[in-house]
Amino acid sequence: MFAFQDCITSIKYLAKISDYEGTHCQKIDKCCQEYGFNHYNDLRSGLPELPTDRFANISLTLMRKYCAAVKPNLDTAYYEFHATPGPKIAKIAFYSYWIGWDKKGREVREPLALDGKESVDGLRELLKRPVYVVENSQQLTAWLCNWYGVALVSEELAHDSFREKFDRQRLVDENVNMALVRAQRENYDDNMAT
Repeated sequence: MFAFQDCITSIKYLAKISDYEGTHCQKIDKCCQEYGFNHYNDLRSGLPELPTDRFANISLTLMRKYCAAVKPNLDTAYYEFHATPGPKIAKIAFYSYWIGWDKKGREVREPLALDGKESVDGLRELLKRPVYVVENSQQLTAWLCNWYGVALVSEELAHDSFREKFDRQRLVDENVNMALVRAQRENYDDNMAT
């Protein structure tokens, strides 16, 4: 959930990139109206007075729209992750590169660092559905527990949150039996791994 100031910042950003006609202030007022407020000052004074559940709903909706619209920071790498609902926790897959074979002849893969700006534009155009840019732990939790789908996760957050995905070199067998590799009959057409 966003804090109050995060909500204000998100409204301003969403207004800036919106298709609404008018001045920047008029665009902000239009964005505020989407959430049941008459104008920006009404949002600023009314948001802190809302019951916790209503604030949480608005905050989470704003966070989702913000993450689906924002462009990645140009100074950091990002990793592409896919989350789908699971019985208890989200199932996670990631765009990866091959690092070797394990002792049973299966591929071992680790997440591949991507240029966030190029990746998000390409994915958003290709997939025709939200591609979230996730840069902090609140956004990560919301994505994993509520939104699912595709996210570009910033480098530091990805390494902190998905350590086991980046620590797979230990699984590589330098002397793997290639007969085991052929026996696995894995499909190598895809760079997605779990």
